Amino acid sequence: MDLIEVSGVKFRSALIKALLMPVVLAVALAGGLLWQIHNLLSISNAVDYSDKILAQAYSCNKQLTEMNTGLRGYLITPHPAFLEPYKKTAPNIRDSFNQLADMVGNNPMQLRRIEALRSDYEKWEAWSQDVLALRNGGGNYTDYSTNLQGELLMDSMRTLLTLFITLQTELRDHQSNSAAEATRRTTAGVLVLAGVLAALFALFARRQLTALSRSYTEAIDATRKHAEALRENEEQFRQMALNASDLLYIRYPDKERFSWFGNVDSLLGYEDCGFPRTQKAWIESLHPDDREGVTSAYQRSCSRGEPFQQEYQIRQKNGTYLYWSDRGRPVYDGQGQVTKFIGACTDITDRQRLERQLRQSQKMEAVGTLAGGIAHDFNNILGAINGYWELAVADFPKDHAAQSHLDQIGRAVNRAKGLVRQILSFSREQEHTHRPVQLKPVLDEAIDLLRAALPSSIEIRQHVESNLPAVMGDATQIHQVIMNLGTNALHAMGEKGGILEIRLNVVSIDAQTAARSELKEGTHVRVAISDTGQGMERAVVERIFEPFYTTKEQGKGTGLGLYVVHSIIKNLGGAISVYSEAGSGTTFNIYLPAQFSEEARSAEEHAAISGGNKRILFVDDEQSLLEIGHEILERQGYKVTTSNNGTDALEMFNAHPSDFDLVITDSTMPGMSGCELAAKLTELRPDLPIILVTGFTSSITKKKASELGIRRVLLKPATGRELGEAVSHALFGEEMSHGTNTPG
Repeated sequence: MDLIEVSGVKFRSALIKALLMPVVLAVALAGGLLWQIHNLLSISNAVDYSDKILAQAYSCNKQLTEMNTGLRGYLITPHPAFLEPYKKTAPNIRDSFNQLADMVGNNPMQLRRIEALRSDYEKWEAWSQDVLALRNGGGNYTDYSTNLQGELLMDSMRTLLTLFITLQTELRDHQSNSAAEATRRTTAGVLVLAGVLAALFALFARRQLTALSRSYTEAIDATRKHAEALRENEEQFRQMALNASDLLYIRYPDKERFSWFGNVDSLLGYEDCGFPRTQKAWIESLHPDDREGVTSAYQRSCSRGEPFQQEYQIRQKNGTYLYWSDRGRPVYDGQGQVTKFIGACTDITDRQRLERQLRQSQKMEAVGTLAGGIAHDFNNILGAINGYWELAVADFPKDHAAQSHLDQIGRAVNRAKGLVRQILSFSREQEHTHRPVQLKPVLDEAIDLLRAALPSSIEIRQHVESNLPAVMGDATQIHQVIMNLGTNALHAMGEKGGILEIRLNVVSIDAQTAARSELKEGTHVRVAISDTGQGMERAVVERIFEPFYTTKEQGKGTGLGLYVVHSIIKNLGGAISVYSEAGSGTTFNIYLPAQFSEEARSAEEHAAISGGNKRILFVDDEQSLLEIGHEILERQGYKVTTSNNGTDALEMFNAHPSDFDLVITDSTMPGMSGCELAAKLTELRPDLPIILVTGFTSSITKKKASELGIRRVLLKPATGRELGEAVSHALFGEEMSHGTNTPG
């Protein structure tokens, strides 16, 4: 073999080797590309499957939320519609759990979380069935807001959901990093192969480079599409977190920072990301009264592994506070160290406000019940005083020296009657009859009483417009309003003294003013009560009409005075406003609708009452009232038989049903009540007229009274004339009515 042949062989061998090198490189590059594509497809499939798992988890969360919310609504309102989501979802929730468990497959940690959720659901379902059974059976049941079973179930669901979200986020980060790495490796391989091909195969460089460039462009487009899909998914998760009712968070103890999932910034009044994401800032935003308790509970949860659950106040950007319910659990690594703390916060500000209103309502109801009981007993005592006073006035000659003293007793009795009516009004057991009232006499009487308690350092100035119209109302109530406001003014000025100024004048409320206020368009009488005392801060003015709110020292105020004043004015169809500044005194303006019709009520207009030979059975468990009623009715010409209990009265009537023309009975008596006695008497004699005497107008309705044969309902304490008029009406009139004892 000659040299030329040898050279040719070497050349061909070198050429073959040179040709094999780009082939090998191309094969290696193709293998790498195939592996990268396979890896990206695997990750993409894992992401898609993770999306399905997360969607199933959100479905479970939605079902549990609907069941929990529906059960809560039913327990609070007992409306059947709230229970429909519970009944509809309960048969399917276990299937949802099973589907979720099947989807996570061989992931032990996720399976343990699902089994814990399933266990919490079984406990919650057993509790809910017990509560529903008690609720539907009319028995006592635990208030939902104080039972933690439902909250523990939802916390377990939120913890599982947060775990899936975290794993999804990590998987998408891995997808993004893999795509970037694939792009980098592909680019490097293409450049290397392009350099070799350019050096060895100049003739084929353009074709090869064009083909490789096309492959590179396709790879870039695929990567861009994956990145856009990733951003879309992240935006979807962000919107889901923003629209969720709870704020999810992950706290990293080692990094002293928070990651929030939800609209925490807008909820607290900050711009986007304006609320600091550090633990220090979070602790400083807590209310000072809550900081120690919350931080201690968090530390115990991390050290002992117990659930964290706290309710606290958190400061908004404007300085006001919201109430949050915070639940969470620590997450540990393989060495038992806390790596993160996952939790959820719920805004319970509205719930706290409703609970305060409920407690306030219960407090008012208890006070009202107590007031009603006291007023009922006092009514009987006052009835005896009133009766003996009337008898004494009738027995003494009009020119007798004792008559002036008796007049004072009469005024005190009438004032006591008004006071009892105010107590009963506060307990919602007394109606008031509104009639035209001239404010000038009421104001004069109140000022006389205020002057008696005035120190010499306080001056009262009175400005009353002439020819004032009357207002519709109750003279005793209006007197109480003036006395309460006047007394508050005296306390505000104290020993330093000052000026108490009271004005009465007519004002006209136009349509524009009426639209901005609680008043009606038309003419009103304004009562303005001003003092030069210490005044009030704005925060105090905003709460001044709340029940039990007082700025006085303990033991010197109940906090009910201005609340009662406000209630009276509202009940009269008027309005009350207050203007005050610290150090500049206070002015209360009361507006009452003017009444231009006249209604004259005078005892002298009533004709004398004569009983003839009518026979009356008088029943009352108070012996003093029996004696007074007996004497008053006999002086009016009736023949009266008394009994101090319903049982004896029924036996007496049953023995001689025709001996009585009328029965007067007290409403509240031991053994047999007045209504029970009336029902039994009506069975014996359906035509028998009956008068029921009661301290509460709400104790019997007109319809019920008519069914029992009651011709008249007379309110305690009744005067002799009112008793005589009621007897005359029951004997000779037809319609049944509720009597009124309001002084005219």
